Amino acid sequence: MHKQLIELTALMSVMPHAFLVLDADSNIVAASRSFCELTGYEEKELYGQNVGMLIPHDEDHPHDEPLTPFVRNGTDPKPMRVLSDIPLQQKDGAVIKVSIERFIYRFAGELRFGGLVDRIDDAAAGAAVTA
Repeated sequence: MHKQLIELTALMSVMPHAFLVLDADSNIVAASRSFCELTGYEEKELYGQNVGMLIPHDEDHPHDEPLTPFVRNGTDPKPMRVLSDIPLQQKDGAVIKVSIERFIYRFAGELRFGGLVDRIDDAAAGAAVTA
């Protein structure tokens, strides 16, 4: 199991996509380097924190509620609904819009919720044009 965790950590550090992993209580258990660059946080600042810390306080999104009730049977990996136009608060307080492709899986017997995060606001469009 230790080898799997080391391999997963190595993968997360080089993955080009912004990727976030939550436990069943909506606490952050992993974040890719790209996600950290997107938000301005270091992974150690995110680890163990509730995902609600990334949602602007004036938004009414239930992302900080435990995710377990949303899982039926919870044993098979499966995709979940894609969330679009979601506000995400960066460390500096700026708010960006993202879409999140979510899925459920188990790692070492524990329920996990993964999300591929794509920036969809105007700043992302401008960066794509200049790249």
